[in-house]
Amino acid sequence: MEYRGYTYEQDIQEEEDNRKIFHEIRDPDWQLVPWGQTPSTWHRISPYRGATLDEFKSAVDEVVFYRFCVENNG
Repeated sequence: MEYRGYTYEQDIQEEEDNRKIFHEIRDPDWQLVPWGQTPSTWHRISPYRGATLDEFKSAVDEVVFYRFCVENNG
């Protein structure tokens, strides 16, 4: 899914007895958003299901706000 130029990706890791989804966000330059820039709500999404559109939009809004603050406060 996409929102504000950001893209949600699932990194699916499959093992013999389980399957986990690692949730990743790519910015408009196609770079992975570092873990430390994503909100704690994003980190708490279960690895056994995909993120919802609302969860993704909320995370992107927080990443955009974080980056705005860093760029404008040096």
